[in-house]
Amino acid sequence: TVKSPELSVEASGKGVQTKPLLDLLAFAVANEDEKTLKANQAQLKSLLLAALPVWERIDGTYGFKDFAVDSPIGTFGATQLGVAFGSDGVAQNGKISYGIKASGLTVPQQLLPSWSVALLPTDIDLNFGGASIDLDSMAKKAI
Repeated sequence: TVKSPELSVEASGKGVQTKPLLDLLAFAVANEDEKTLKANQAQLKSLLLAALPVWERIDGTYGFKDFAVDSPIGTFGATQLGVAFGSDGVAQNGKISYGIKASGLTVPQQLLPSWSVALLPTDIDLNFGGASIDLDSMAKKAI
């Protein structure tokens, strides 16, 4: 069982290609069967290319307060647990980031010998990312 009395979420997007994405949705509705889809493949490719880079940048975070996970061996917890993520759109030099931050970590007492509890971290802050990611060339080749 996963429990948290408080959840917060934030999201932002910059440069989202709303009109081209809506055009793609309209195309999908109008060409739902395979026969018409194949007949209109050139239009689909054109719409897909027009939708690139899909967005310029999206970022988001979500966080939990007094987070707890009940398991058969006991309860794991954190007083604060947060995740942050971000991604450039389909670009030649894109970036992606992901981070996890937790404080007040706890583990079930019976899981570890009592002498080792002091060795466990109570806070973590892990960040991962990538840069110079060329999704543009890949997407255009796939289309």
